Amino acid sequence: MNYKKMYSELADIILADNIDRTPRNVKTLEKLTLSKPEMSKERINLSAFKDGVANGLLEGNRAIQHPDMYSYNQGYDFGLTLYNRLMDK
Repeated sequence: MNYKKMYSELADIILADNIDRTPRNVKTLEKLTLSKPEMSKERINLSAFKDGVANGLLEGNRAIQHPDMYSYNQGYDFGLTLYNRLMDK
């Protein structure tokens, strides 16, 4: 799964002036939830993901240690994507 592209699309949706429910936007949001049973190895821990987003967006510093580094790193990358999109506006 190409997370960078998915995060970029999700950042566009979140930062849009109005959020619409077009099939493209809904599909992108569904991909992020990773709800398919065969993807259980890649299931995102929401708390760790939010910690990563906060650090990437607000602080810009990646934590050295976190109980769920996979989810944290995914959130951190998404936080950096949001930050870059905000700076471009």
